[in-house]
Amino acid sequence: MGACGDGATVQDLARMGRFRFLIAGALCFVLGALLALRWGAPGDPVRLLLGYAIFGCGHLSVHYSNEYFDREADRHGAAGAFSGGTGVLVARPELAPAARGIALCLIAVSLSLALLFQALYRPDPWFLPFIAAGNLLGWYYSAPPLSFAYRGLGEVATVAGAGFMMPATGYLVAKGTLDPAFLLFCLPLLPLGYFFILAVELPDMEADRAGGKNTAVVRRGREAALRSIPAAALLSTTLFLLPGLFWPDPAAAFLKVMAAASAIPLGAGVMARRSGARDRHEAETRTRMLIASLVLFFLLSDIVLAAGLI
Repeated sequence: MGACGDGATVQDLARMGRFRFLIAGALCFVLGALLALRWGAPGDPVRLLLGYAIFGCGHLSVHYSNEYFDREADRHGAAGAFSGGTGVLVARPELAPAARGIALCLIAVSLSLALLFQALYRPDPWFLPFIAAGNLLGWYYSAPPLSFAYRGLGEVATVAGAGFMMPATGYLVAKGTLDPAFLLFCLPLLPLGYFFILAVELPDMEADRAGGKNTAVVRRGREAALRSIPAAALLSTTLFLLPGLFWPDPAAAFLKVMAAASAIPLGAGVMARRSGARDRHEAETRTRMLIASLVLFFLLSDIVLAAGLI
């Protein structure tokens, strides 16, 4: 049976998708979409599902492109729950062309569905460039010649992607535009994007250094990252709280709820800082806790919006 026809190969190709990461991305997308619905966007389920298909294909493509372009760096480390790649291409380098092909196919599907969405729903004319930019940002996170993660720009790319583009895509899909109110709402999410990428980088410091990645944890060390993580969470809480106190709009109530919910990642960040991470094993444990706190934060925020509790 051919290399791509046996069950083990199909399983390995699926492993590279790291589908559990899609959960956090979906929660970010849904947050933006729910906020748009809360602020008067039409509740068309077909429109929202098509929008998520655009987003989901682009998000999934990043997992495969990272596996492909990081395969040499991954030789220096071990696969973790949220970091270090899956190790599939280290063990089976013959699958590298398939990983690259899947990534490109997913980008092509994302852009094709975006064209269909543009034709059906007529969002702002920059909808297509926005979707294309999101796909390119994900591709060039590790792909040359930009290779953000190898040039000290991985954190900037992640903050832009996770802190802004993910929820903005949900909002844009639902409402067809981005308005100043949403842009103000996104500000507190940017520090959480930094929180996320530092948490993911924590276990891989030694491997990333050996593999040539120029991450914040490689440059500054784990202890500095553990100081920055709760600081980022505290900044997020503050940025939620201040507009929530002074914004004369029903949205202020939700911002206050978000400020309260952001105490979850803040608390996790403080606990991680106090516990420390002397080696990869301890860092992996801290990463699990930090990522879980972010998922819970977004899940609670989505539930509050979806249930109409404010």
